[in-house]
Amino acid sequence: MTEAVFRLDGRVAPVTGASRGIGRAIGLELAGAGADVVLVGRSIERLTNVADEVRRAGRVALTCLADIADPAQIQRSVDEAFARFQRVDVLVNNAGLGSRGPYDAVSADEWSAVHDVNLYAAFSYAKAVAPGMRQRRWVGSSTSPRLRRKRVE
Repeated sequence: MTEAVFRLDGRVAPVTGASRGIGRAIGLELAGAGADVVLVGRSIERLTNVADEVRRAGRVALTCLADIADPAQIQRSVDEAFARFQRVDVLVNNAGLGSRGPYDAVSADEWSAVHDVNLYAAFSYAKAVAPGMRQRRWVGSSTSPRLRRKRVE
């Protein structure tokens, strides 16, 4: 973790695809900025390792095993976050799928899976956490290089 360029002390931030790569790095940076994180992914072992790193940084980490292509698992992970923290302040839709090979070789099922994770899951997560954010009139908006607070009417 590097020195934070913004502070999120006491905020709660779910991160999808948090078990490795960019999602892991985002989770650790958010923790370094003072946020408690909800780590969402498909590998409990990897999520547990990232959660241990977050805790060593002095923050709280909740792990949620979920395949975000499944709307029921999205809702379950949001429910777990609200049960533990009573709110969500910042959502990072990081999880994503890609296809390999030329586009004309991609099957309809493969394209559907990419769409389900990269588009529909991001929409579903945002929709699931929006009521609580709106109720508190606080929405985290990712902008470079800061996270800005926006009033929601």
